[in-house]
Amino acid sequence: MTITLLESHPKAYSSVIRKAIIHTPPAIVAVSLTTFAVASLFSGDSPLPIGVIIFGLFAFSFSLQSIAALRDLRSSPITTQGEVRRAWRRSRFLFLGRIHYFQVERRVFEVGAAAHLELQPGDTVEVLHWPHTNTIVTLNLHKDSREQSTDQTLPWSSERDSD
Repeated sequence: MTITLLESHPKAYSSVIRKAIIHTPPAIVAVSLTTFAVASLFSGDSPLPIGVIIFGLFAFSFSLQSIAALRDLRSSPITTQGEVRRAWRRSRFLFLGRIHYFQVERRVFEVGAAAHLELQPGDTVEVLHWPHTNTIVTLNLHKDSREQSTDQTLPWSSERDSD
């Protein structure tokens, strides 16, 4: 079995800190505005629940990211090993670049373009990552030696034609 290092992020903890710093202040502001909008809705000052809906959506999305990053600050990286079930890519906001994803077990990870080209569904990988944000520390691809030898033997090869 050969193990290939596809990606390594030695400063992954800094990325988790950055996510916490970026998402926590907007989460606090959005939760505060949502609370104010709900209070004004119940007191009869606001005739429409539009503010509650808009601020509530922002509060939910920022809080989700903030809580995940803050929980990772108090934890340590874990290892997930398994088969790549799916690999795909999406456009970023306003089509400014691409994001590459893959799924192992029930976790979805964001990966760089070079590693995404190497990954195929069915590959066995080992991912060292932060448990709540799924920020990758290292990504290793496991290749079994017998899989490599069977890939080279094709069903239409000349050995089969001689029978």
